[in-house]
Amino acid sequence: HSSSKPAPGAPETLQAQDPGRGAVRESQHLTVLKQCFARQARGGALEKTGFDEALRVAEEQGMLRLRGTPLGSRLFKIFDKDSSGSITEAEFVAGMSKLVTGTPEERLEMTFKAYDSAGTGMVHKTEVLNFFQQSWDFAWKNLSEDLKSSAIPPARRPSAKDLEEFARCHRDACLAVISADFDALDASRQGHLDQQAFRNFVQSDRTICAQCGTVEFRVPVSFMHATPPPLYPDLAPPPQLQA
Repeated sequence: HSSSKPAPGAPETLQAQDPGRGAVRESQHLTVLKQCFARQARGGALEKTGFDEALRVAEEQGMLRLRGTPLGSRLFKIFDKDSSGSITEAEFVAGMSKLVTGTPEERLEMTFKAYDSAGTGMVHKTEVLNFFQQSWDFAWKNLSEDLKSSAIPPARRPSAKDLEEFARCHRDACLAVISADFDALDASRQGHLDQQAFRNFVQSDRTICAQCGTVEFRVPVSFMHATPPPLYPDLAPPPQLQA
């Protein structure tokens, strides 16, 4: 909130905090989430397609896009507490509140559940590598789409085929970094991380950033970083892909 400063030389004044302001903000937050749910719900519940569209509310709150991403796709299962195949208003509001305004611990728990899709209490290396590969491919595919509507002249844009080839050639380098980081935390060499080791793994910002010239597309791989800087800047497109 804003507050006025006393004039130079004027005595300091005591300012009482309005305890109602937090409640008002919370009420507004819940109203926005409920309205978002109502726009996409059918029969009082969100199916998968409607849920993806409802995730726009997270973007409106400053988060990276989750719609259609591997991370966003796993969010549906996390929100669906009773495994009914659809999401109620209560489940949506509770889940989105944790996602948008939750504590780091709550976001860590959600991230762990996203990777531990089988509910084993462990995050397996094969699952992590598969997750990152899907996220990498999603980033470059969507960058290609965004370039079509960008201000970069068509003659200076790389073709979709060129972008696809570039992404394919550099995918292994990305996965090698992730593999090495995973192995460094896998003390037992069993190919999996428990929640504490996984906490250390996700402390580093590993957001995938596909970029060509001034156009970029970012794909989050954890809920710990809402607006992260690009990862692997050394994997930025070479000169021939710069617009």
